[in-house]
Amino acid sequence: MTLLLDSLGGVPDGRLAPVEEIAEVVGFLVSDAAGSVLGEEVTVDGGTVKTT
Repeated sequence: MTLLLDSLGGVPDGRLAPVEEIAEVVGFLVSDAAGSVLGEEVTVDGGTVKTT
């Protein structure tokens, strides 16, 4: 696992997101609770990809 994290340039969170966490984000986005979320890009990567 360390080799994978190192190849990604490190993960600030220190771990990869488990499938369940990603599924929770997807579940929210397809639910009525996210009815006002339009055209959004949600990155679930523990901070690997730097965003502005």
